[in-house]
Amino acid sequence: MGYEENILPGDILLAVLRTNRRHKLNKLEYECSDSCNHYIRLYVSGSMTQLPYANMKIYQLMKRLLTIFFGNRNGEWTIKQMILEYRVLRWPVDTRKPIVQNIEIGHYSPSKLNVVQSLIDSSVPLTSLKMGFFTSSLSDHPLLKNAEHLIISGYPPYRSLPDLFSLQIQKMSITTGIQVHHHEILIFKLMEKPRPIGVCYSFFTYAKKDLSTLDLPDVLEISTDYMKLAMGSEAVVVVQYTKDDRTTCSNMESQRLLFCDTKTILGYMESNFRFNIALKIPSIRRAEKAAPLYIKHLDLHDTHFVVNETEYTGREVPGLPRGEVDYDFDEYGFKINLDESIQPGDKLLTDSIRLHLSRGSKVD
Repeated sequence: MGYEENILPGDILLAVLRTNRRHKLNKLEYECSDSCNHYIRLYVSGSMTQLPYANMKIYQLMKRLLTIFFGNRNGEWTIKQMILEYRVLRWPVDTRKPIVQNIEIGHYSPSKLNVVQSLIDSSVPLTSLKMGFFTSSLSDHPLLKNAEHLIISGYPPYRSLPDLFSLQIQKMSITTGIQVHHHEILIFKLMEKPRPIGVCYSFFTYAKKDLSTLDLPDVLEISTDYMKLAMGSEAVVVVQYTKDDRTTCSNMESQRLLFCDTKTILGYMESNFRFNIALKIPSIRRAEKAAPLYIKHLDLHDTHFVVNETEYTGREVPGLPRGEVDYDFDEYGFKINLDESIQPGDKLLTDSIRLHLSRGSKVD
């Protein structure tokens, strides 16, 4: 008997049923006489109960038992581990949705995710969702967003690897080995745009890629099996290989930029860009002052200075027809002598900087 012939009220289809035409049999597969007695045997932890087959089919028995156990519940109930891998779920017609902590759904399909979402209490996040993924595309789904940890047991097709980073998921693991020449592709894809803090991807691998050979932008630290890259001004991505007794994994995680990391990033920035960033982001000013600063060229003058190739110039606009000037004047319109403008910390570079200007000569 096919699945499509034994769907009962409340049953949930987990996959598309394909009906195969069966040729009429000239002879029954199992023959018995009128006096033959058929039974259904129910095994429970080693004990056996025998029921007349004429009164009930196997699928009807499963349905009845599940309804007796889980049907018509109005109190909260929790399932720690739930596995849904078959085509039809024999589910009670009326019952309260359970809180599920960990669930395995077999092969991925959007329709199956829809079914599972309608089945469980989605107001409580899933601790983990495990599924096989062999299709050519993977799209985001509310159930995936509701899972704290997505575990993919099958190796995704090569062209679907970029889809993994489009999912809004906090932690993702692929338990089937990723080919070593795909590691660089995954890192580049991860760095295409900023990721939320705390996002973590773990890929089982049969071999390690020498990370020091990769040509990636914004590298802060790098070694054979460890890499730290800047992701914007407030986060870093850590890529590293970890190994236990049996497996090697490539882990990629987005982390909040700590004070020490901020100092490292600022140390690689061009000086003027770094000054500008610190002016706009007050929270990193302390780190900017503590980070090493390298200036290629510094040219200092009385009214302007040059850092590398950027010039900073102060100009006075007196409102006269002559326009702006590169010196100061007092409230009477007279040019201020340099010795009158010495401030704490200023250094005298000559024995005398007195510039004589008659008080009778007003600035034009």
